[in-house]
Amino acid sequence: MDLEQIMVHAKRAQKNSLSVQAFNIIPEATTSQDPIRIAYAYDRAFQFYYQANLDFLKDCGAELVVFSPLEDTTLPENIDGFYFCGGFPEVYAKEIKENQDMRALIKRAIKDGIPTYAECGGLIYLAESVKSLDGNVFSMLGIIPGQIEMTKKLVNFGYCENEMLDDCFLGRKGEQFRGHEFHYSQWNGEGVAAIHRSAKKRKGQERNEGYCLNNVLASYVHCHFLSYPQRARHFL
Repeated sequence: MDLEQIMVHAKRAQKNSLSVQAFNIIPEATTSQDPIRIAYAYDRAFQFYYQANLDFLKDCGAELVVFSPLEDTTLPENIDGFYFCGGFPEVYAKEIKENQDMRALIKRAIKDGIPTYAECGGLIYLAESVKSLDGNVFSMLGIIPGQIEMTKKLVNFGYCENEMLDDCFLGRKGEQFRGHEFHYSQWNGEGVAAIHRSAKKRKGQERNEGYCLNNVLASYVHCHFLSYPQRARHFL
């Protein structure tokens, strides 16, 4: 093992590292006597979670309850928030469309103000519709304006450094975090103000992305809570 080379690479990584605000990564438990119940989608269509994110939410005092947008017809009781991860809702778009009871329940709950965080596949699920490669259009929840169009090639891929462009219920303007993207789709939500500035510095790429309005934040970026514990804490 070449310790000298390891130290060289470590110093180089420090110079190139993302500058972030200082924060205490030790979880702060919620002050509520009753745990905050976060319903997170998990089934064939939604599977791409960082396990560390789920663990961090629990360490912060949340109670996580799983549900299936594909197969369930009722929501878990007494929930305080929704967490939709990545996955392949476009593959199961027909089944999602046909589960009208669940779509109506989730949409009503979000409209009633339940905080909702959606990443990638979750963004697709919250959009008005998704258009498949063969041109078929399937209705989604209609919470986010615009249509998702599937693509034959990767639209964005890789690790990214992100900055909040405005205050919202899951972050404050100027806060920074790391995440990654991997999607064969694009969202045509024209005229909607973005919530993140996302940069892939090694590729020299930068763009604004994501959507936030009131109690909903949806983005193609998979955020790692250990790089941005404020997001988990704001959620709770």
